[in-house]
Amino acid sequence: MGQLNIPAASIVYVDTAIVIYSIEKFPDYFPLLEPMWKQLQSSQIHVSAGGGESAFAKRAP
Repeated sequence: MGQLNIPAASIVYVDTAIVIYSIEKFPDYFPLLEPMWKQLQSSQIHVSAGGGESAFAKRAP
């Protein structure tokens, strides 16, 4: 499997499957997802699990 290349300051939408695979450290997907969670932890990206426009709205300067 490849790897995720998520640019800094991105907003990433995740659904419940992504969260479950991560919590359970599912071997087929966790190695792919772990770098994303590390980027979130270091505030390089933002993750949204909610839908709607607010998840993708621009942030005020």
